[in-house]
Amino acid sequence: MRQALEPFRKSPGVLFQRATQVVEERAFDLEPAALFALDPKHLPIHDPANQRTALAQRTDPQLVPELHTKLAGGVRRRPILLNADLEAGKPRMRRPILEANHPHAIGKLANFHHLHRIENVQLPQRVGRQAAQLNRFNPDHVQYHDAAIMSTQTDARRFGLAALAYTGLVLLLFHDLFGRFSTAVPHDLGDPLLSAWILWWNAYRVPFLGSWWDGLSFFPGTGSLALSDHRVGLALIASPILWMGGTPALAYNITLLASFVLCALAAHALAWTLTGSHAAGAVSGLIFGFNPFRISHIAHLELLAVFWLPLALLALHRYVAGYERRWLFAFAACWALQGLSSGYYLFYSAPLVGLWAIWFARGEPWRGIGAILLACVATVLALLPVLLGYRAIQEQLNLSRSFAEIESFSADITGILSATPIMALWRVPSLAANGEGEIYIGIFAPLLAAAGCLWRPRDSSSAVGRRLHTVRLGVAVVCVVYTLIAVGTLLGSWSLNIGPLKISASQTVQPLSIAVFCLAILGVTSPGFVDAFRRRSIFAFYAVAALTTWLFTLGPRPRLLGELVIYRGPYALLMLVPGFDERLRVPARFVMITILAVAVAAGIALIRATASAPRPKRLAVTILALLAITADSWTFSCPMPAVPPFLPLPDGVPDSAAVLELPLGNVGPDIAAVYRSIGHGHPVVNGYSGYDPPHYRVLRPGIAERDGSALTTLTRFAPILIAIAEENDRDGGLAGFAAEQPGAVRLAGAAGYTFYLLPQSGVAAEVDGQSLPIRNATFEGAPLDLKPLTDGNPDTAWSTSKPQDGGEELVLELDDVHQVTGVSLSTGPLFEGFPRWLAVAASIDGIRWEEVWSGGMAGPVVEAILKDPRTADGRIAFASRPARYLRLRQLRAHTQTGWVIAELKAYGSAAR
Repeated sequence: MRQALEPFRKSPGVLFQRATQVVEERAFDLEPAALFALDPKHLPIHDPANQRTALAQRTDPQLVPELHTKLAGGVRRRPILLNADLEAGKPRMRRPILEANHPHAIGKLANFHHLHRIENVQLPQRVGRQAAQLNRFNPDHVQYHDAAIMSTQTDARRFGLAALAYTGLVLLLFHDLFGRFSTAVPHDLGDPLLSAWILWWNAYRVPFLGSWWDGLSFFPGTGSLALSDHRVGLALIASPILWMGGTPALAYNITLLASFVLCALAAHALAWTLTGSHAAGAVSGLIFGFNPFRISHIAHLELLAVFWLPLALLALHRYVAGYERRWLFAFAACWALQGLSSGYYLFYSAPLVGLWAIWFARGEPWRGIGAILLACVATVLALLPVLLGYRAIQEQLNLSRSFAEIESFSADITGILSATPIMALWRVPSLAANGEGEIYIGIFAPLLAAAGCLWRPRDSSSAVGRRLHTVRLGVAVVCVVYTLIAVGTLLGSWSLNIGPLKISASQTVQPLSIAVFCLAILGVTSPGFVDAFRRRSIFAFYAVAALTTWLFTLGPRPRLLGELVIYRGPYALLMLVPGFDERLRVPARFVMITILAVAVAAGIALIRATASAPRPKRLAVTILALLAITADSWTFSCPMPAVPPFLPLPDGVPDSAAVLELPLGNVGPDIAAVYRSIGHGHPVVNGYSGYDPPHYRVLRPGIAERDGSALTTLTRFAPILIAIAEENDRDGGLAGFAAEQPGAVRLAGAAGYTFYLLPQSGVAAEVDGQSLPIRNATFEGAPLDLKPLTDGNPDTAWSTSKPQDGGEELVLELDDVHQVTGVSLSTGPLFEGFPRWLAVAASIDGIRWEEVWSGGMAGPVVEAILKDPRTADGRIAFASRPARYLRLRQLRAHTQTGWVIAELKAYGSAAR
């Protein structure tokens, strides 16, 4: 064979790229390497005559690298022939393929990928598992097949069996739902009802166009769909069910359960692609599809629908295997669908995709990182109208997430041990400050992934350069010094004088932050990490991704048991990117990306651990791993509450009417009212979402405090049907409050409900005149600094030092006597600080006063917020009269908030 190759090797003028690799064998010979014919099916040719024919067809010796095989008796060289296509008489590399028949040989052959850019290695199925353990390159470049062509039918059948197994498991997990799929939802009646309503809305409206954004909740506000995740991508599952007559609860339940199955199948497919093993796929699928975090957050459908992300990663792995554009298009499509199914994970997966491109695609700057970046940009551009729609509405409503809010919804370091109480296995009390901080991902999955870190290729490099070694030594010294300083501060503040220098430390956070930063530098410059990065190790990538994304869950200021331990975490860097800064409030949700990375790493670890074991032992270990992972996520007592029944409206309700269910502002009744809008189709004043729209923050306390001006403001937009559940109004106070409103008419309706219809009223009187100059102001008789009240900046405000008690008095002195027609008070963004009840009096001399207006302020402030939430400029109009002094008395008490004024103006005509 070697002699047959010599003429090709010695051909003049041809650049011969010699691909050699030592293959170690143990006490047995390597079977002859098969040569492949030139047909696109890559059929192996085992017959020697056919081999000679294939060699004769090769005209370019560049395609004949040598394989060095080290045997017990010395070194023998054997040719490995690479596949090529002939076009116009010139061979062109297509998909170079190697085949060998022994696992130890296969493991060494895998190095061709790194040394010679060979992108696909086909392995006989009977040695696949052993080869997977030994390969030292990206397992996604390994295709397992029988003697000729890999059987797609066999794999399709196995995926079908996996789908049936995952479906059976999810039905067993939610067995209490049997017989109630159309009438109940798992866990609670909060977010599940909101998701059911959104799925119904998406089924009967064209998404992202016109009135779709307004929804039916938070009337008379607009843009309510921009306050929550839209879940449009899940319409692929839910809408057909609704169109066929299924109830919203049925559509929600099927979509919820399907998310478990689809996430498991997607992770299964990803792990199978990387390892060629369905055992690894099953482990990864169970971890990702049925992890404890999903059970803890079973009510958040948008957090569970992450099945497009593993497929996006699968497409990326396929793309770098041969740089076929179809896989790049597949990645863009899957990533876009992930963004449409869960907006959070469009953003939270972006760092993972970026890290993936650097790790795997850096070898081809244009076809690799450049093409992937272009696909990402194309995906963002396709979703840009949606993103801009969200941003425009949220900016119009002046909505954002504060740093304190983002910090409060970050996970504590102990959050990894905090799970929902309904878990069957993990019964440790949760240490999380809130439900979002419960990011427990199980015991066995992390242990299995960690076990994979113990395996290391025998010939991997462990040496570092002398210069890097010196740098690492210096960083290690700094790390030790600052660690000792941090430990010392635990005993109290201390100082040390060294000649003229004084060293002191009083806080643990700063020195500990420096020590952790040094540890990170030591980690990424360690020989193991550098070697894994050089080899593009898939296991190492997913292990690093798991650690990195878990660090993101800790938010901008990581804490341990509520105490700050690191001054700034990695998430603080993400907050420099638009979208992460003030739009996403729950860094703890990054943990779903962590779980995906752990799932893939655990699947690879299983193959590493069992590759050389006999089949019975492999099967037993795999079954034990699957049982342990399942037990980690099991629950015996997931509640299944019945959804609220629809509310039939009484006769005589105008089509233009909006529905207000009282009491307003409690989560349970509010989301039930939104859900019941499916039945009657009218807008509802109640609402429930990730944001509270600004007007709702005033309307809610205004109605709770029986301020009729709030209802009057609502009737300026439409007739209002008030529905009062009698079980929530035992004393009849709500019914009496509704009955005393101007024009209220009681309607006969469903049993258990009291209905009142308020007719639509006219527009509020406008304040005439121009803004008048204010010379002085006093509060409770003491001089008041007018600067924050008249500087035109709604973010600067005056406020009382204590909650409103009902006796506050503010007096304004104008520059002269004017015909005064009204006043305006702005709360700025501090909406809850509006005065509960205000009486306005006018005077020419400051002694004799005439009351010109009195009433509740909830209505005027709600109307002001609906016009411009940035200023919330609530105006009060009254009949024109001469005055130089205006007195504002706040007449009702509130136990929590003080009186806030951001801007204060008086209106009227010029002085006489």
